[in-house]
Amino acid sequence: MSRNSIRQLAFVTTKARFDETLQFWIDAFSAGPFWTLDFSLAGQTFRGQPTAAVGRAALSMYGTTQIEILCALDDEPSPYSEWIERHNGQIPQGGLFHHFLVDAENHQGTLDQLTAHGAKEGYLATMPDGRKLAYLDGTSVTGSYIEVITKSAYGAGIVAAMRDYCDTWDGADPVRDYGEFVAATMGEAPAFVASP
Repeated sequence: MSRNSIRQLAFVTTKARFDETLQFWIDAFSAGPFWTLDFSLAGQTFRGQPTAAVGRAALSMYGTTQIEILCALDDEPSPYSEWIERHNGQIPQGGLFHHFLVDAENHQGTLDQLTAHGAKEGYLATMPDGRKLAYLDGTSVTGSYIEVITKSAYGAGIVAAMRDYCDTWDGADPVRDYGEFVAATMGEAPAFVASP
């Protein structure tokens, strides 16, 4: 049996409310800092059809759990805008719960196991470092999407650095640039940051 771990809770909001949602987490939970980026991943498909969706994300650690805030930046089909539409545009202050993330030792094996228990294919893409990413539609089994990403030393390194930083954060500069953080931490900027 593969050794997977759940390490993230993610929430979606709209582009117009993105900053407000971040501020809620900063004020209500003392979460932060959040590192933000605009992104577009390679090989994206949603519901089996190609898409060129561009999104915005903000990431932080809350203890050992990563918090992610997401929104769509365009009208391309995406699991973010679709989830909001499914919930009739009703978005709580902290964002609409969207998915939890599973770091998978065996990516395809984990997908097969979850789909065998009722999850459906939703969104597929590839990270710039080659890791596979999938959002399975787990509406009928968990009430949310389930993100499955290939576990790697690269991903673990970013998360560990983020956790260490958040553990000693003094409250200054609560919103920062993700690309700069990764460049300083890992020695190179992430290739999936979209051009402005």
